Amino acid sequence: MENNMAIEYPMFCYQCEQTAGGKGCTKIGVCGKTPEIAVLQDLLIFQIKGISCYAK
Repeated sequence: MENNMAIEYPMFCYQCEQTAGGKGCTKIGVCGKTPEIAVLQDLLIFQIKGISCYAK
């Protein structure tokens, strides 16, 4: 089963606060970030959350 969001939108940016309505970009956003950069930022946050579990 494929992710429906990947089919509908070339990107979804969770980081953008500059979007209309504050709901996230679904194509190259106001900030000019590419889909590749948005994915890399999501991966970085995921990894940092995992690493932080060991800092307790």
